[in-house]
Amino acid sequence: MKSIRSLIGMMAISSGGGRRLGRVLKLSFDEALSGLDGIWIAGRLGKTMFCPAEDVEMLGDVAVIVGKISRRKPQGEPFRMRKALDASGALIGAIVGAYVSEETLIVEELEMSLGFWEDVAGGRKSIRHFSVRTPGGDVVVSEKGGEENEEELGSRYDRRRDDRRIRGDGLWHDELADGAEDGKSRDECGSRNHGQDS
Repeated sequence: MKSIRSLIGMMAISSGGGRRLGRVLKLSFDEALSGLDGIWIAGRLGKTMFCPAEDVEMLGDVAVIVGKISRRKPQGEPFRMRKALDASGALIGAIVGAYVSEETLIVEELEMSLGFWEDVAGGRKSIRHFSVRTPGGDVVVSEKGGEENEEELGSRYDRRRDDRRIRGDGLWHDELADGAEDGKSRDECGSRNHGQDS
């Protein structure tokens, strides 16, 4: 995952020839904070250009690689600090950052501040279960998960189906679940056979 903070100021380079386009100025997200809409690049002589997410080829460690920049206009808005609310609507903090998947460009986590001293004492909180109120854009946080939140998370991940792959092993979540069931069945059969042999 890449944080907004780590991407701001990073060099943006064209994949066609390696030309330096400028530096990442800000990131734009869709209304639901489910994924990246694009990046704003500060070029030479004060020129600013918008690169849609579909033209972003890689979020690297030292640079952002972009392809041919299309003429699509921004559909989202630059990331901004938002109120963080609990399920009852009470203010519990502020959303001050986000983490984006390098592979799918979806928002995997939000960063919540509980206040200066709380951040110093315990650090900021990572939020995976959330929804966005419209209008206004306030973020409703839920730490418990549950079916409702799993459905909401699923709607974010389904925007980029490849993100359902488990990193490193190439398995799908449902394949892993099936494998676990098969392994359980084999263990039960082995236990019964062992009992009959004895």
